[in-house]
Amino acid sequence: MASASGRDLQPRIVPRTSWQDDKDADVCSEPICGVSFTLSRRRHHCRYCGRVFCDVCSNKKVNGMRMCGRCHEKTFPTVSVAEVDTSRNSHRFLVGCGVVQATISHPLQPVHRLELCCEVGDRVVVRCTVDEHWVIATSESNGLSGLVPLACLACPAETTKRLQQCSRAFEDLSPGIVTAVVLNDVEGGSARELSVAQGDVVCVRQALDDTWAVCTHPGAGVSGLVPLASLRAEHTTS
Repeated sequence: MASASGRDLQPRIVPRTSWQDDKDADVCSEPICGVSFTLSRRRHHCRYCGRVFCDVCSNKKVNGMRMCGRCHEKTFPTVSVAEVDTSRNSHRFLVGCGVVQATISHPLQPVHRLELCCEVGDRVVVRCTVDEHWVIATSESNGLSGLVPLACLACPAETTKRLQQCSRAFEDLSPGIVTAVVLNDVEGGSARELSVAQGDVVCVRQALDDTWAVCTHPGAGVSGLVPLASLRAEHTTS
């Protein structure tokens, strides 16, 4: 799929003459809201579809103008977990490794909410590398996924070396790779989170859960976690 870059996207404004008339709007146009308008709950027009909404359902601002949630999602669709997981991103990163199974060799003491809690001897499946020191792994015992230090995994030396090489191999865009435009500035809150600026284009490699994904900034050559809500799918290379 392909779409315009987020930096060039200019949604069309509906002229005021085409707006929904206030007298025809007794309730918010958002179906899942539908609150009634009163003297204290004012009507607001979305500048991009012309319909009437309450303040909460039309609180997005694009080019300084009010936009409803549905127009915003249509204009700036965020990356979905399904889109990432059905691309070839994760397979590209573990090419040559096959299915990587490993045993936790050292006690894990998570200090970040996204780190996986495991006991020594637990079996995990490595899904994706984050960098030379961290991977995303899924526990075979409970099915939970999270970040695990590569140094805490017991696996053949050749496999460890290959995983480290994979973390440095994302310089080209091979077929099936999802790229995305960053919708807002993201300041990494930890060493594992990627700091990116609005308008940056990143390669989305693997969804960690329904909130976070591992991304690589091709220009800077660094990788880390980025909230899925901050990403708009740009294209999948073919």
